[in-house]
Amino acid sequence: MRLEGLQQVVPRRRELLDAIVLQKLSDLVIREADGDQRLNVVLRVVRRENHGVAPTFDVVLVGVGPDIHVASLFPELPGVRETERTAVAVRGAPKPPPTRVSLTLPAIRAAREVWLLAAGEDKARAVTIALSGAGEIQAPAAGAYGRSRTLWLLDRAAASGLPRELYPPASP
Repeated sequence: MRLEGLQQVVPRRRELLDAIVLQKLSDLVIREADGDQRLNVVLRVVRRENHGVAPTFDVVLVGVGPDIHVASLFPELPGVRETERTAVAVRGAPKPPPTRVSLTLPAIRAAREVWLLAAGEDKARAVTIALSGAGEIQAPAAGAYGRSRTLWLLDRAAASGLPRELYPPASP
């Protein structure tokens, strides 16, 4: 759904669109600026209040990739190592588009809740590794957690590598 469509749905609640604005601006900002200047433009748009280094969100929803990436933080790339900034430019991403803007792990962890979504058999290994105590540099999904709650939203295929005791049996 485009940003304009969302504005029609929640016209008086512009603050609900902050995360969408960040995603939508990424293409424009990447083309127009470089380095920290780009990130400052994005953050001026999304920051409503001063909460320290990172803006806070009620919920951050991220997908988990088969390579254990979250947001646009890929294993071993520089963005996953960033601890000081809220967002980073990502260059050389292993999947299209190769250039993007991503929240950092500290910004994701500033959220009250973080929801991680994974579906499909190709995500089972990633889910198992992320929940097995792996390091966040090699498995960025392992470093995505909320201040109050972390919720993994998995289908049975994505959960297939986890111990059966962690999820109920399928309905007949």
